[in-house]
Amino acid sequence: MKKFLGLIFTLVLFTAVTVFPQDKTDYSKYPGYVDFGNISKFMSGDRVTQIELDANLLKMLSKMGGEKNADFQDVVSGLKLIRVNSFGLDAKNEKEVKEKITAIDQSLANKKWQRIIMVKEAGEYTNVYVLPSSDYENFLGLCVTTIDKNGKKGHDGPEATFVNIVGNIKMSQIGRLGEKFHIPGLGKADRKNEKKEKNEKK
Repeated sequence: MKKFLGLIFTLVLFTAVTVFPQDKTDYSKYPGYVDFGNISKFMSGDRVTQIELDANLLKMLSKMGGEKNADFQDVVSGLKLIRVNSFGLDAKNEKEVKEKITAIDQSLANKKWQRIIMVKEAGEYTNVYVLPSSDYENFLGLCVTTIDKNGKKGHDGPEATFVNIVGNIKMSQIGRLGEKFHIPGLGKADRKNEKKEKNEKK
């Protein structure tokens, strides 16, 4: 996450001298958008990360990479929106956050999203959902909800993270999305996909 925040800081400096049209798109109307509800009430204190990159900013980020970073351009080319909300957990909000994640899981299942990863181990609870396109050629959205009771290095305790990515996403890109944007849980999707590709080649 720190590397990603550094990238965002560079973007802020760049946009200080660059004028681009304000994005007024209502992304909530896209099929891959996930309504997390009122999670802003959890985002207080000094362990909070909130990121929202719309289509204009993602396009700008891809251009900043230049030709040498074609892999990054390929990953973000079909994306419309990236939202990341991360915050610290304590005895007061942990139960409510777990209930929020359960409600999101149920909502996504009812809307025909597919869970491709579920992790419950050593203080980690992670769900990764995708919304397949009608032809199953790609995904229209991705949602990650995770609770890490062990805490990340450099932090002072457990934390929760909610991620929503909207746009055209290929299965082969999910692991790279996790790598490029340091999103928890997506590395497991990459290893799962690599294993599937190896089995198909046999």
